[in-house]
Amino acid sequence: MIFHAMKKFTAFPDYDRNAPVPYPDWEQPLVRAFHAGKTTGIYAGCPVGPYRKFVVEALVNSVASLLGTSA
Repeated sequence: MIFHAMKKFTAFPDYDRNAPVPYPDWEQPLVRAFHAGKTTGIYAGCPVGPYRKFVVEALVNSVASLLGTSA
């Protein structure tokens, strides 16, 4: 996701890939909006909070399939 943002959002003048990301609450999804004229780009990070269970299950299932085991 980080590399995707570094490439995709460079078209927005208010995006600085070297600037710190303000993300004080890790229980809330990371959402950032960037603007250029009438265009808005929205960066939505990994879902957390109530979605954490589903993200963890997806990761476990992916790794298990690569290892040839069942989760």
